[in-house]
Amino acid sequence: MDSGASVTAGVDVIGDVHGCADELQELLARLGYAVPADASRAVEPHHAGRRLIFVGDLVNRGPYSVRVLERVMALCASGVAASVLGNHDDQLRSYLSGRPVAPTLELDLTLRELATLPATFSDRVQSFLDTLPGHLVLDDARLVVAHAGLPAEYHGSTCREAWEFAVYGPSTGRLDGYGFPERIKPTPLTWATDYTGNALVVHGHQAIEAPRWIGRTLNIDTNCSRGGALTAFRYPERELISVQAVATHWVQRPPSHGVESTHHEY
Repeated sequence: MDSGASVTAGVDVIGDVHGCADELQELLARLGYAVPADASRAVEPHHAGRRLIFVGDLVNRGPYSVRVLERVMALCASGVAASVLGNHDDQLRSYLSGRPVAPTLELDLTLRELATLPATFSDRVQSFLDTLPGHLVLDDARLVVAHAGLPAEYHGSTCREAWEFAVYGPSTGRLDGYGFPERIKPTPLTWATDYTGNALVVHGHQAIEAPRWIGRTLNIDTNCSRGGALTAFRYPERELISVQAVATHWVQRPPSHGVESTHHEY
């Protein structure tokens, strides 16, 4: 999808999937996409010409990260969808490239799934994740999609700071022991409360109970992996559509505060 493309036919932005393949299948059907049962098969264009954009964090926590990857890769290959990179996706990408990452149960679930498939599939996943941008600027700069959100001064920028903010959110400016941005948690909302840009910024990253507007920013990570819902934002209609999780796939750990590694609860 051309990042500067017009979206006159409309786009559907989908929040953090986190391996929730059944919920994704149901949501796509409700949005009018004729998706085959086989997640790896090509997808027909939407009958009204709509496109999909994923806000990242496709993997980890949920039970079917491989199915989600197959689905999203097929959607993107068919030209029906695009995705930005989330911090969990970047963790998996780094691991597959041979880079040391923090060991987590979340990532281990995904790696166990991948281990049941030929190594060529993991190679395809790494190649796909390598292509994902930090953020997308769409509809003549009226819409920005970034996993963790993005202040106006970074819209359209290819600098490292813009990429790190879009994928990981606010950080201390230092790197953790694995060379990833050292994040501040819980994620500060200052960027959203101070945001005065013209573009509507749609993001995920910080799991919440229901979609949340702060000015011209919208968070659609509605905690599907923890028994919440998977949410889509229809643009330009500004309509929200959600499907409830079929189960609680991941148990919330006690909240923590201060500076932590990049690879925990968000």
